[in-house]
Amino acid sequence: MVYKMIKPNSYYDSVTLMLITEDIKKRDDVEEALVGMGTDTNKEFLKELNMLDEELEKTTPNDLLIVIKGENIDMDEIEKEVENLLKAETQEDEGEKFYSSLESAVKN
Repeated sequence: MVYKMIKPNSYYDSVTLMLITEDIKKRDDVEEALVGMGTDTNKEFLKELNMLDEELEKTTPNDLLIVIKGENIDMDEIEKEVENLLKAETQEDEGEKFYSSLESAVKN
């Protein structure tokens, strides 16, 4: 079964997201995963894996996609894990910060 979560207007660096995808794939309950932006390349990858649906097809390069193939996936748990990994990755960056929206970047 394919589980998905879309976070509109939540941009993150693709290298960071690739590293997080690899971490998520290590879980025993995950067959395949993509944590990435709604780019044409990522959507093509999802299509090749038979994980793309209409809702995912409509996403934009500004939307964060968390798409997991597996059985009995707890997406709340996955979301928390992704958020923790994003925090850890951005804290490791040398002064570079990522924000979930333009509005939050302007506030900070």
